Amino acid sequence: MQRSLGRNAVLFLSASAALAACGPGQSAVPRPFTPVVASTPSTVPSASPTPTAHPTATATPSAAPTATPAPTAKPTSTPAPTSAPTATPAPTATPTSQPTANPVPTATPRPTATPSATPAPTATPAPTATPKPTATPAPTATPTPSAGKSIAEFSSPDGAAAQPVGIVTGPDGNIWFVERGPDHIVQLTPSGSFRVQSLISGHPQPTELRVGPDQRLWWTNEAGPGIAAMQDDFTHYVFANYGSGEPEGITGGPDGNVWFTDATNEQIAFVSPSSPATPTRYPIGSSVGPTDIVTGPDGALWFTESAGGIGRVTTSGTFAQYAIPTVATSTDQIVRGPDGALWFTERAGDKIGRITTAGAVTEYAVPTAKAQPLGIALGTDGALWFTEYAADKIGRITTAGKISEYAVPTANANPAFICAGPDGAMWFTELNAGKIGRVPLGIATSALHRTPR
Repeated sequence: MQRSLGRNAVLFLSASAALAACGPGQSAVPRPFTPVVASTPSTVPSASPTPTAHPTATATPSAAPTATPAPTAKPTSTPAPTSAPTATPAPTATPTSQPTANPVPTATPRPTATPSATPAPTATPAPTATPKPTATPAPTATPTPSAGKSIAEFSSPDGAAAQPVGIVTGPDGNIWFVERGPDHIVQLTPSGSFRVQSLISGHPQPTELRVGPDQRLWWTNEAGPGIAAMQDDFTHYVFANYGSGEPEGITGGPDGNVWFTDATNEQIAFVSPSSPATPTRYPIGSSVGPTDIVTGPDGALWFTESAGGIGRVTTSGTFAQYAIPTVATSTDQIVRGPDGALWFTERAGDKIGRITTAGAVTEYAVPTAKAQPLGIALGTDGALWFTEYAADKIGRITTAGKISEYAVPTANANPAFICAGPDGAMWFTELNAGKIGRVPLGIATSALHRTPR
């Protein structure tokens, strides 16, 4: 079954009219891919604000490094600890008025057992080499928008049908995001200039984008299937087709490998940056649905589950799972906080969760009902910033649990993923509007904080 942006997030994609045109609601048929030279898309100047149009570059897949055998891991399963969370009731303050876009999705019941983890590495031949293209000149900067105290928006050159999702600050100091509509990866300077690059043909449906331990951009392709890495010159990439599956979340691991979730096969897997076509897989069990993943402060990998709960896996493949106070609800995006804990979103439960490395969970209700919090990221101000997909808002929560909300200018924009930008502001994707939003940190200075009690 196709799980666009994670099992739990497929509901918000199906709610978007633009998404229906490109097929995320359809069943994914896993198929191998051979890198080909992608066609160069046309570029349309941004509409809001108006950045200068720039030439597009064609991202040409190059040869993946020769696959080397993945290490043979024989992890042992550890019993799932039982956490004793302290639930926190919803805040009482009045939120900013904003219409609700989508209904709350139905949560899947939690699994009852954690099976043994048995790695089963499967090697796939490296893709055929394609000549490396000439680098495209960097775009000319346009005036930087005012720091201000309001949210600014930039329209993608691909328009409303772009469906931007994963977003991150790249090692080159620019913002990068992937688009599911035209299957593009896009560079955006803090001043608002775009450069668009085509991905491999065949509608791979890119989802999440991260900087890997090798300082390259890595992303998942749910319908590819596979994961990909952008080369240092940002004009071509390596596509690792590792077999059937639906990779969703991705992160750099503490061991120098690239770790990702595979919801179809119910696995956590990793690849070495030097041999991305040879993964090592750790099965979790059935009815878990791993979605996002991040390295925790304890040196383990922590992941969210569409079936509910939070999972933890060591680099040797030992699993543990933790329940959350709100039962029968999914957990979505997860990030490492500045307080030594992990913070995550509960889209169906309209809450922000916090879990310590010992497994203690605290939840904070989002002020706006049926907001469907989805993406979450650590800000340069030490707070956690998150998107409210159905409420068209951006939220901010301090480590003490104080929540503020800020309305997105475009109605029915469906903000999805968020990251801290190179300019200190928070940048986020607007899935249904084809825009990228920017939240200046100064917006928080005059905000009314709402504290869960």
